[in-house]
Amino acid sequence: MKNDILYPVVMSKEDGRYFAQCYDYEEIYAEGDTIEEALKNIKEVFGLIFYDFEEDEYKKASNIEDIMKELKEGEFVVYVNVWLPYEFSKVKVVNTKKTLTIPNHLNMLGQYKNINFSKILTEALEKELNVK
Repeated sequence: MKNDILYPVVMSKEDGRYFAQCYDYEEIYAEGDTIEEALKNIKEVFGLIFYDFEEDEYKKASNIEDIMKELKEGEFVVYVNVWLPYEFSKVKVVNTKKTLTIPNHLNMLGQYKNINFSKILTEALEKELNVK
């Protein structure tokens, strides 16, 4: 499996929102309140669309210089690099068993209070990594 893909995305702003459209796949588009959010969202769409593709079905990315000749006023083009294994992992959530070491007193208190260690660790990692 190919780990990374790189495709040109045409960006625009309308009514205070940013829109991202993959030049090579009309079905891959997203929007957001910021450029960063629109790009994050379009990476998720890449993951959803490419999840069912075979690698030999991937289109060759268009040349960014050719795209720049076709841009309308207010549009700009960026390359988006998508790490497919990560995006695919969000399509189908699979839990992974991890062994970890914590201080004994925390383990004892957590068990006494019926703490769900997996839930706490998951929430802490999501917060630390700024993902959901």
